[in-house]
Amino acid sequence: MRARAITAGAVAALLATLTSPAGGSTADQLPNLVALAPFDFEIAAADSGEGQAIRFATGAANRGDHALELLGQPSSPTDAIAQQCVAWAHPRICTQRDDVGTFAWHPQHGHYHFEEFALYELRRLRPNGRVRMAKNGLVRTSGKISYCIIDAERDDSSGDSLYFLPYPLYYSCLAGLNMQGISPTWRDIYSNSTVGQEIPLDGIEDGTYALVIHIDPSNRLHETDDSDNTSLVKLRILDGGRALEILCAQEPGTTCAPTAEPE
Repeated sequence: MRARAITAGAVAALLATLTSPAGGSTADQLPNLVALAPFDFEIAAADSGEGQAIRFATGAANRGDHALELLGQPSSPTDAIAQQCVAWAHPRICTQRDDVGTFAWHPQHGHYHFEEFALYELRRLRPNGRVRMAKNGLVRTSGKISYCIIDAERDDSSGDSLYFLPYPLYYSCLAGLNMQGISPTWRDIYSNSTVGQEIPLDGIEDGTYALVIHIDPSNRLHETDDSDNTSLVKLRILDGGRALEILCAQEPGTTCAPTAEPE
């Protein structure tokens, strides 16, 4: 009887461990997405096939203590409700998920995307060099961009060693709805050749502008900090849109520092 009692107690203790939040309250168990400044600029063909565009790469890093994990619950043949893990019993065991948006099938990429993940804006500058964020400062917008969200590369070498396995959990868009996300100390990168990574140049005059990147522009995702979801690069369009000069880049917590990006 003592052996059975010990076994039952051990099972109860294990269940309690797996169902109680790890590392504090639910509010502490969220990711922190940080918008990376755009890079790898070039002037090349627009996605539409008509005219030229500023093409660029960008991305989002998870600098929080917990993963951004999104699971899809199908709602139609081409759409699914996106649910974010907001409480963890363990870095790989989710105990609570909240609806945060939609997954949609993206035929151009051949996999599911989380809708409204990013927004790109070309904006005018004020005479003092600050970005004009009011409505009259907007020159062109990408509209809200959807993406498959995965661990593309390491962002930092510190953190929980569980996320340092050769193959992180969120490693492929081909996993479909069986989960997307970004692990702590990892980042997702969207190359300048990816559909949507552009600001078309037709009708835009030469001059100095800011390319502003917003991550989670609709504020659907739960995070520990929403103040670091915007980054920017100041740039100069030259020669009727045939040349580009990158002036400086600014990520959250920094000032616009000169960059060595080539024209």
